[in-house]
Amino acid sequence: MTNFNFLVPPFDTLNMEQRRWVSASVDIEYYPEGEVVLSAEDKPNYLLMIIKGHVKHEEGGEISYIYGPDECFDARGIIAGQINGYFKTAEELIVYRIPKLTINKLIASNNEFGSLLFADLSNKLRAREERTSQRELH
Repeated sequence: MTNFNFLVPPFDTLNMEQRRWVSASVDIEYYPEGEVVLSAEDKPNYLLMIIKGHVKHEEGGEISYIYGPDECFDARGIIAGQINGYFKTAEELIVYRIPKLTINKLIASNNEFGSLLFADLSNKLRAREERTSQRELH
């Protein structure tokens, strides 16, 4: 059992039973600076939420997004069933690791949780597309 941060969206939408699901299944992991946390060869079996540190998502040789404390990564991998690019620590990293089964159960039982998780993913994809378009213009 961990002291999971339920104040962060989308986890702030969970009821007490759903919070128990997370608390019962979550683990904490540590990664040193410069370590690849997830890559295209890995199966996306967990959603990771940063407690401390930053992680870079790189695709096609470019950094597409830098995640920081209280942000989740790789929701897209869980949804798509595959990881695009890789996630590498920019510094020491401590994360909550929530199993895909728990995330799927939360999505199925809590529409607001799923909506916020997908909205966050959509916003990150849109921001990445805008950065790519800006680079192409210059």
